[in-house]
Amino acid sequence: MSILQSSFILFLIIDSVGGIAIVASLLKHLPTRQKILVVARECFFALCTLAIFATVGSSILSFLGLSHAAVMISSFFILGLIGLGMIFPHISPFKPDSSSIDISNSGDNTQGSTIVAGIYQSPLFSPIAMPLLVGSSSIAYVSTLSATLGALGALSVVCISMLGTVFILIVGTACLCNQTLLTILERLAGMVLVMLAIQSLLSGITLYLQ
Repeated sequence: MSILQSSFILFLIIDSVGGIAIVASLLKHLPTRQKILVVARECFFALCTLAIFATVGSSILSFLGLSHAAVMISSFFILGLIGLGMIFPHISPFKPDSSSIDISNSGDNTQGSTIVAGIYQSPLFSPIAMPLLVGSSSIAYVSTLSATLGALGALSVVCISMLGTVFILIVGTACLCNQTLLTILERLAGMVLVMLAIQSLLSGITLYLQ
């Protein structure tokens, strides 16, 4: 699998489209310019986190004695579960509970506004960088990439996918798209991941039998 293909898969796994609504809710009390700066900063934190796993992931898999066939077959389960979770969000084992990081504002509630301003005005690392952008699914996938593409290849994948992620989040947060459209795009991305998961399984079985 090429670097561009892997970058596209990681971009789908990060699911920046699905995270637009949550990020917009977290930053809704900030002016547009500050929203852009916060999103860029959190994406940089996410990039650094994934880069660490892209560097040491191969060493961990080598230490465990895992073959390339095992890595590809395990990718089937990872991508398949993520894809099904995007198609059927209520069964997803990876997505963070949006109710635990969502923000509600009850009109003229001064006390609530003060709490929001103090805690959520500029989220630092959590909850946007992690677990919204960097979750168990993206960490697992990047770790497997470091074994198949090498550390440099995995780092390239992380950088390319995060460029797309920061663009989608900035555009979507600055001018929030229709929620129905976001849902449709997320479902389509899930279907693509399921198909890629099946291809990964077939490739892994073929490599094992050779």
